[in-house]
Amino acid sequence: QTRDWFLDQLRPGDPSLNISVSWELLGNVRADSIETAFNTVIDRHEILRTRFVEKDGAPMQQVVRTVPFKLDLIDLRAVPVAQQQARVTEIARETSTRAFDLTQAGLIRASLVRMSSDRALLMYVAHHTCFDGFSIKVLGREIGEIAQAIEAGRSPDLPELQLQFGDYAMWQGEYLASGALEDE
Repeated sequence: QTRDWFLDQLRPGDPSLNISVSWELLGNVRADSIETAFNTVIDRHEILRTRFVEKDGAPMQQVVRTVPFKLDLIDLRAVPVAQQQARVTEIARETSTRAFDLTQAGLIRASLVRMSSDRALLMYVAHHTCFDGFSIKVLGREIGEIAQAIEAGRSPDLPELQLQFGDYAMWQGEYLASGALEDE
């Protein structure tokens, strides 16, 4: 996080710090379920409600109580199938290169792109300060479980979180500060 914050200070809004993911969803995809699932995940994970403030030249995490999240809806069903992929590529490029402001909480955004009545793409982008490769699997599992639970009228079956991303970041910082990697 510190490294990514410093890189953002050097080149504010650098899109190389954005992590973009796209999932194909098949069947009757309800945008309201997906949006509610994202809001639930954001409420569940402090790091997705975190902003970074500078204190003595270094970043400090500041977790806020709530973050407004709205799923962007893009309907390509009227676009000829032969032209849809070009439009999807354009949307992905535009979305993935839009800058994040690390002083504002909510370093994740998502779009649901309807391709047909039974096919959609869920595209999301998160800033690397709050998201990494491991997070992709966690987010996918949780979004899927929550959306399915909403549509089935039941509570999602998710384990209680024992650690938050900030706990991991603090542990990693302490480990590096201990000199454990000096020989390397």
